[in-house]
Amino acid sequence: MTELSVPVGPADLTVEWMNEALSSSLSLNGARVASIEWEQIAVGEGFAGQLARIEIGYAGGSGTLDDAPSSLIGKFASAHAETRELLAMAGGYEREVRFYSDLAEGCGLPTPRCYHAAFDAEAGTCVILLEDLSPAETGDQVLGATAEEARFVVAELARFHARWWNDESLISMEWMRPSADMGEQIITLFETGLPAFEEKAADYPRIRVLVRRAGKVLPMMVAELLGRFGRQPYTLVHGDMRLDNLFLPVADGDRFTVIDWQGTTLGAGAADLSYWLALSLTVEVRRAHEDELLRLYHSTLVEHGVTDYKFSELKRDYAGTLLALIPFAVVASNALDLSSERGQALAGAIFSRMDEALADHKAGRLLLIAPWAIRAQRLWNALRSPFARRSRG
Repeated sequence: MTELSVPVGPADLTVEWMNEALSSSLSLNGARVASIEWEQIAVGEGFAGQLARIEIGYAGGSGTLDDAPSSLIGKFASAHAETRELLAMAGGYEREVRFYSDLAEGCGLPTPRCYHAAFDAEAGTCVILLEDLSPAETGDQVLGATAEEARFVVAELARFHARWWNDESLISMEWMRPSADMGEQIITLFETGLPAFEEKAADYPRIRVLVRRAGKVLPMMVAELLGRFGRQPYTLVHGDMRLDNLFLPVADGDRFTVIDWQGTTLGAGAADLSYWLALSLTVEVRRAHEDELLRLYHSTLVEHGVTDYKFSELKRDYAGTLLALIPFAVVASNALDLSSERGQALAGAIFSRMDEALADHKAGRLLLIAPWAIRAQRLWNALRSPFARRSRG
């Protein structure tokens, strides 16, 4: 069998292509894909890619086709050039393909079944064929999670992070490692995205001040972030843990499923936690339950074997990872296509929640002391490393 091409979008799918893609992962008992029909879904919501529901008809064969999907979800690279270039540069398309190929089974969070996953690095395209979970629906990030939903997700996140806590097998997965020029690319994207951000964040003067302050120390912040790859404590992180990427159980027997793994990497578990609490909870729900949820996350880590991570360390990491939302907002506001009505509503919710979360955790003060804190941390790591080597020896 020749290597399958990677379609640019659903319009490029053919019966022959689908037959080869499914035959590689399923036993069709002699049957073949005879027809496909597709419709684009989540228009204005799938900001990082194109999504389509694909109906499949089969013909021939001597056995049952209980395992063969009558419909599935096709995920493709974005048709929006800036978004596609950003995701390709960040390795997002490759990361998601690698995740489904190498890690999804038994990763610690439930994922949809994957029937085929491939990417073309040169073209910056990808295709992933996933289980169709309809009629279940994802949450609504604009509406925001309830306190009960927040507790459920925090506990699941902690169990997931504990599963991979300081797991050395992650270090050997080169696709997770930042590229040599990643830092320079982030800084360039930040600088080119500033005009669009200033326009979209016109109603949030506090964030604009923080962005200007972050710009002055961004090279040091980015170098520290990328330089901590593999430095303990680390775990497997989802990278985009928000309500729109979750199928939450609403009745007995409903499945909990996590989608959109383009941000998968090795990093601080607090990054997933701060992203979830700051951006998917309303300001009122977060403020009322934030400390409780932090303690739930920490106690669940401990319950699942993480005994060398203090609650005070979690609080420090939580506040620190909130700072990463600042350059993220600048880059995303320029590179992602948020022009739809839903996109604009989501951007408004994110800006307002981020504004309050950063203010609540005194992000301005943290940015002022960040250079000194980073230097102190580097000195501590340098002083500690000989003793760490001795203890391991």
